[in-house]
Amino acid sequence: MGNPSRVLELDEAAAFAAAGTAAAALIYVASPRLVETEGAGPLLEALATRYGGRLSCGRLDRDKAPRFAHTYGLTDSPTLLLFRRGRVLHRLVGGPCLDPFAPALRSLIERSLEAA
Repeated sequence: MGNPSRVLELDEAAAFAAAGTAAAALIYVASPRLVETEGAGPLLEALATRYGGRLSCGRLDRDKAPRFAHTYGLTDSPTLLLFRRGRVLHRLVGGPCLDPFAPALRSLIERSLEAA
């Protein structure tokens, strides 16, 4: 048996709570099938492991969170949102695979955590 996932499976209420906290939160919003086919699963796990308690990472099924999608203007899927204190700091949308964004995403996260 492998290590338990550090990436939270969020429902709509938990996503709103994570987005509104003072801590940084990275939320990947997509249909569940896209998490694996887009390559987001391993990237999210790596980020959650790297940033431990400084960044919470979660996945949200867009189809089960219409209010969250509406609140944050999510019209495309997948969308990766980086939050701090209830504010969207960065938004990455779409793409066949998020892995190419990993270095840029790590840089955005680092700068966001330092600015706190």
